Amino acid sequence: MTPTTQQGFELDREFAATPSAVFAAWTTPAHFARWFGGESVRVLVDSLDFEPTVGGTWFAAMVLPDGTEMAFYGEFLDVVVDRRLVFTMTDDPDQPERVVYTVQLAPSDRGTALRLTAQAPMFDDGWREGTMRGWWAVLDVIEVIVESC
Repeated sequence: MTPTTQQGFELDREFAATPSAVFAAWTTPAHFARWFGGESVRVLVDSLDFEPTVGGTWFAAMVLPDGTEMAFYGEFLDVVVDRRLVFTMTDDPDQPERVVYTVQLAPSDRGTALRLTAQAPMFDDGWREGTMRGWWAVLDVIEVIVESC
């Protein structure tokens, strides 16, 4: 079971790959463009601005299955190669609220244990449940990426 709280949620997943390969899946722009939003979403690669450095910003535009375009913005708060990535995300850059995502990686018997934590106290239970489903789909794509490397 995935714990949800008023502050957000946590997802745990193991991958049959090294922490280095999993970290690369999260931080390489071409991989990001492939997994962001899951299998059914297309990231507009020409508009992608994604270079994970502490204090750096990122931008991605995506096209949903119904043709709707959405833009996402964020900032990288912490980057520890092969161990940790902390970034913010919003689809409304004019609002101060940001979801803070933390990806923690650790070696495991299978390869890599990943914990994804979302801190989003401004959102309700429905948002948390829907967003968790979206992240499970993303993690499925990341698994395909790391298995093919």
